[in-house]
Amino acid sequence: MNRHERFMAKVNVHPGDMCWNWAGARSGSGYGQFWNGERNIPAHWFLLESRPPKGKEACHKCDNKLCVRPSHIFIGSRSDNERDKVSKGRHNTAPGCRAMLKVREQRGQNNHECKLTEAQAMEAKNCPRKRGAATALAKRLGVSLTVVCDIRDGKRWVHLQ
Repeated sequence: MNRHERFMAKVNVHPGDMCWNWAGARSGSGYGQFWNGERNIPAHWFLLESRPPKGKEACHKCDNKLCVRPSHIFIGSRSDNERDKVSKGRHNTAPGCRAMLKVREQRGQNNHECKLTEAQAMEAKNCPRKRGAATALAKRLGVSLTVVCDIRDGKRWVHLQ
């Protein structure tokens, strides 16, 4: 079996304009990984036939880390990729990134990664500082102890009063 056949055996191909999802190994950041015979490369690079030029990236139009469909990948700079991500509202709202982002639109329940409702976050904000209270609340809400403590200490959900 040649490399292309080995690669395609790990791809779920769909007709139409749907993503071709990678079913093989993944990196820690969630992107597909493929052994090209010399080294592991991001799977979405393989069908491009070569590595993106220096200073460029293989970017996903579909924002699907596992997609390897060539028509969904474009070559662009880091800035192009970041602009694309911000325009689609898929950007990081970590404190170091806030200067360049529309943070208010991404707060609380409006954040696509949000696991808590505003009422649950208020519950964490008002969590008593007695032994075991935060642990019990975290378990009940299905989040980590760090999340509950960060909300209570004003490090997350900072807009809550």
